[in-house]
Amino acid sequence: MVAPETHFAYVGSRTTRERGASGEGISIFATDAGGRHWRQLGTVGDLVNPSFLAFGRGGRHLYAVHGDGTEVSAFAIDEATGGLDLLGRASCGGRNPVHLVVSPCGRRLFVANHLSSTVAAIEIAPDGGLGAIAQSVTLEGKPGPHRTEQPFAKPHQLILNRDERFLIVPDKGLDATFTFAIGRNGELTPTGDPVRDREASGARHAVCSPGGRHVYVVNELDSTVSAFAFDEGRLTPVQRIGVLPDSFFGFSRAAGIVLTPDGRHLFASNRGHDSLAGFKVDPGSGRLAVNGITLCGGRTPRFIALAPDGSAVICANEESHRLTRLEIGEVGELQPAVEIAQIRSPVCVVWKALPA
Repeated sequence: MVAPETHFAYVGSRTTRERGASGEGISIFATDAGGRHWRQLGTVGDLVNPSFLAFGRGGRHLYAVHGDGTEVSAFAIDEATGGLDLLGRASCGGRNPVHLVVSPCGRRLFVANHLSSTVAAIEIAPDGGLGAIAQSVTLEGKPGPHRTEQPFAKPHQLILNRDERFLIVPDKGLDATFTFAIGRNGELTPTGDPVRDREASGARHAVCSPGGRHVYVVNELDSTVSAFAFDEGRLTPVQRIGVLPDSFFGFSRAAGIVLTPDGRHLFASNRGHDSLAGFKVDPGSGRLAVNGITLCGGRTPRFIALAPDGSAVICANEESHRLTRLEIGEVGELQPAVEIAQIRSPVCVVWKALPA
């Protein structure tokens, strides 16, 4: 029996030869809440590296960065079919936009410009289209010691904390995580100095605990996760823990991170070892304990996300051109990976509920 389709899924991919990629653009699927069954509805092509995607407030618009470029795009979503209609493109005010999120007020699009060391805020028009750059914040600090990966500040992701009053920005180049207070109209104000991590750790992506008391940052360069207490925009170090088996001596880089809705289980992906590291989370202290490492069923799991109902981890395996699904067991253990879709060079997945 096929599970009922309850969501549209949008998969962004890399498309350029420079990236060794062969993706087609943004692929659109219908899927069930558990992410078991995928049916492709179409593809929006003629896009350069739509590598990360984010919905506007209300879910009527989709925004995409164009990796390695200098622009972002806005699309209107057809509520009945899930199709995308391009509203236009806008400058992101920097080079290589790698992540984006819409402000709580819905009037600004925050973008991380990886190679320009900036976080830009772009105006969003009432129709969902993009306008001028309203603010650009340059991240400053001492670069890490890695000779090729850390020449300057490199913001890699933007996430809102649980009550959406703060923007959290892991920076791979500075081994640091920044926090900004978000004003009523989406203006950004630093909350203080960023929290520094170990040299050459390479802060990449982050996730907040359900109660908002802890933040977890996956570090790309040294394949670790750092746990922080979070209070009114301030991050306090709690723990660092590795995401690779202690018997592994090969090359690997950490990438994605997710936390289950109940906050009890955290997962991080390894590109090279091609696996997911699982951790149990202590709800009081926020500390992590290893709960197994499971092969992801593909090569280079650049991005991971939870299925809409939280029952499984979905892996976008960039170099083996497939999405895989790993069911989460009762104590947080991951079941063997199952292929659910074939897509060229996938690097991001987001979901939107179908109309009732």
